[in-house]
Parts: sequence; C-alpha cells; structure tokens
Amino acid sequence: MTPGVAAADLRVLAVVESVVVLIDIEDTLQEIGITRIRATSSPSHALAAVLETEFDLALLGLDGNDAGRQQLLDALREKAIPVLLVASGTSQAQ
Repeated sequence: MTPGVAAADLRVLAVVESVVVLIDIEDTLQEIGITRIRATSSPSHALAAVLETEFDLALLGLDGNDAGRQQLLDALREKAIPVLLVASGTSQAQ
C-alpha cells in the first residue's frame, strides 16, 4: 500500500463468514470513502480474487480455521497484501 493514497483509490478485500457483519463492514468502508471493495463470505472465492486482482488491504474475519483460510493467508502473504483481522463475535465456543 502506498503512503498518501486516497481512500477512494484503495482496493480492499473483505472476507467474513457472517454476511450481516460483512455488509456492515462494507457499509462502513463506503462511509469513509473506500468504494473499491470486493466482499465475500467464502475463503475460496477470496483466494480466487487474490489470484486475479491486486488489493491494497485485506480484512479477514477470525471465524473458522479451515484449509481454505490458510491457503488464502498464504496467497496474501506471498503477494505482500497487508491483512487486518476482524473479530465478528459470531463464533460459537465448542
């Protein structure tokens, strides 16, 4: 991510399993001027997006710990995309 980039120019990937939380995140990003948002609740769809699109930032929900999520994290790390982890509070303790 380049310092001094305007919010409207940021390309953000949002990946949260809870659709309600995902919509809230997307709305909040738009309120602060970020409009280039790719939002999904699927780690596999997010991985495909990372492989075909350039992003400046990724917002990832903490729910779950499956292989798809690990592949997504690996791809983000390989492309040097900063990651912000988001706790949605929707996980159930087991």
